[in-house]
Parts: sequence; structure tokens; C-alpha cells
Amino acid sequence: MKEENGVMRNLLIDMVENETSLSQTTHMSKVDKARAENSRRLRRREIFGEAIFTLQRTQNTQSTAPYLKIRG
Repeated sequence: MKEENGVMRNLLIDMVENETSLSQTTHMSKVDKARAENSRRLRRREIFGEAIFTLQRTQNTQSTAPYLKIRG
């Protein structure tokens, strides 16, 4: 569980950095700005995909966990 928390924390940090990356640049041409916005949009999709994968993996682990316990 600690590993998943760390992964989600890193994904949130990546998301914040990604969203603020464009605001830190001052003077850009329209072409460069469009390229940067497209890159930011693609990275946002990657981050969401990674978060969904992590959540699904965590959910699958939790749903099978009761069956992994040794009873007796």
C-alpha cells in the first residue's frame, strides 16, 4: 500500500508541475505556444492513464487479498 501511495504522490506532483510549466514561460511564438500546449495535454493524458492503472491495480490487489490469507 505504501508503494501505491508513493506512486500517486509522484503522479500528483507531476500533474502540478505539468500544469504550471506553461505559465512559467513568458515570451513564446504562437507556434511554440501551441506546441507546448499540445505537449502539456499529452502529458496530462499520460498522467491520468498512469493514475488509473495504479488505482485498478490497487483495487485488484485488495479484492483478491482475502483469498490469499491462510485460514486455520
